[in-house]
Amino acid sequence: MDIFQEVAKRCKGYGDRSQESVRDPLVLAKLFDIAGSASWYVTEYDPENHIAFGYVE
Repeated sequence: MDIFQEVAKRCKGYGDRSQESVRDPLVLAKLFDIAGSASWYVTEYDPENHIAFGYVE
């Protein structure tokens, strides 16, 4: 599975700054490192540059 394609598919229609003014943005994907403690919650994704936006916990 190509992670970029999967995230792009889930985030279609939620490009750069599309949820910037949304009070409770929709999390479209959760990424995590099985060897670490951080989780990334993706709310927007730019498929051309492979840049994700969201929250890190």
